[in-house]
Amino acid sequence: MRGAGVKEFVKGQVMQGGLPHACLFSGGVTEEFLGGMMGYLETGEWQEYKGVLSDSMMIRPNESGSIGIETAREGRRFLFLGKGRGKKRLLVVMGAERMTGAAQNAILKILEEPPKDGMILLVTAEAGRLLSPIRSRAQQYFFPDMSGGKIFTKEEWVEKFEKFMRSKDAGRMAFIKEMAASEVAFDIFDFLRAGMYILSRDSEKYAKALRGLVSLYQGFSRSPLNKRLQLEAWKESFSG
Repeated sequence: MRGAGVKEFVKGQVMQGGLPHACLFSGGVTEEFLGGMMGYLETGEWQEYKGVLSDSMMIRPNESGSIGIETAREGRRFLFLGKGRGKKRLLVVMGAERMTGAAQNAILKILEEPPKDGMILLVTAEAGRLLSPIRSRAQQYFFPDMSGGKIFTKEEWVEKFEKFMRSKDAGRMAFIKEMAASEVAFDIFDFLRAGMYILSRDSEKYAKALRGLVSLYQGFSRSPLNKRLQLEAWKESFSG
C-alpha cells in the first residue's frame, strides 16, 4: 500500500488488531510513529512509552553497519516467548536491508512459521536488498516522506520530467544526482513513470529512451542499487 493516507491506515489497523504477522515499511516512516505503535501495544495508548518495553523489541545495525545472525536469533527468541502484557509481541528490525545473508535467512524462517502471538516489522530504505521470499511474505506499506518534504502529484512529476527534457546536459546531470541521492525509492519510480508516460506519446522518436526507461523501472523494482550510474547511462541514450 502506498500514498499519503498510509500512516492513518496503518495506525487504524494496529488499533483494530488488523495488521498481518509480517509487515515491511519503507519510505519516510519515522521513529516517532514506530514509538507510538510500540507504546500502543504496551499500554493501549498511541504515544511513546518511556518505561521498559516488555512486548516490543527493536534491533538495529551494529557499529559496522550490519545486522548479524546472532542479533536475528535474539529477535526470534523474543518473539517466541509468548504473550507479554498485551495481545502481541512485536519485533522491529530497523535498517532491515543491512541484515547479512544468514540473518535474512533466520528472519525468513520466522516468516515461514510465525509465532501465534508474534509480529515482525521490517523497516527499510532499500527493500530491493531483501530476499524476495521475505518481501513476498510481508505486507508492504510505503510511507511518503513525513519529514515535511513535499509530496508531488502525478501532474507535478510530469512537469518535472518535461523540465528534464528541456534542460541541457549539465541540468540533466544535476537532476540525476538529486534523484539518485533520494532516500525514498518512490521518487525514482514516480520519475520513471512520468517519463514513460511522456515518451510514449511519441514512441517512434523516443523509442530507444523509452526502452531504457522501462528497463530501468524493472531493474529498480528488483534491486534499486547503483541508481546514479544506471540513470547516467540511460541519459546518454536520451536525445530529446
